[in-house]
Amino acid sequence: MLTRRILGIITIAAGIAFATAQTRPANANACIYLSGQDSKPADVRQYIGVDKCKLCHIKKTTGEAYMVWKKTKHAKAYEVLASPEAKAIGEKLKIEDPQKSDQCMKCHSTGYGSKTEEFAATFKKTEGIGCEACHGPGSEYHKEDVHAKSRDLGKKAGIIIPDEKTCIKCHNKDSPNYKEFDFQKFYKEIAHKNPEKEKK
Repeated sequence: MLTRRILGIITIAAGIAFATAQTRPANANACIYLSGQDSKPADVRQYIGVDKCKLCHIKKTTGEAYMVWKKTKHAKAYEVLASPEAKAIGEKLKIEDPQKSDQCMKCHSTGYGSKTEEFAATFKKTEGIGCEACHGPGSEYHKEDVHAKSRDLGKKAGIIIPDEKTCIKCHNKDSPNYKEFDFQKFYKEIAHKNPEKEKK
């Protein structure tokens, strides 16, 4: 009887250990793009994806930020890693697949290096450098009654107002095809002022 109980406990423990091992990332530093979490853990701000931002930021009254983003290289940052040019660069750096490389993905994808629970089910890694790469995970501040009301409420909910330091985390000499980065010039190319905020 006691032997059966011990065997039962060992079996359960082994099952739990196996299940835990299956959900743990092989590389803790790598970005974990699993299916995402349907319900976020308490006190965790999640990346929710550009489609959630688009709901409000596709309108003229809010500066059409989504449409501005769609025209930038940021929107194609993941996609470009599959190009012949990216593969040629990867070959020189002994990178088999740029879309799976830490070295490439850290600057060609939003939230790279974050934990599984920091990604909502709505997030897609294929969106490249999305809104949240610059503004931070949006699960709290994207709500209409938060950052639409005031910048201060948005900041309290985690929104980042990006500056040059935000950009040079990726636009620096670590990039294999780095070109001189002129913050003022490039910022104008991605600028998306919000007319509603300008009135306040």
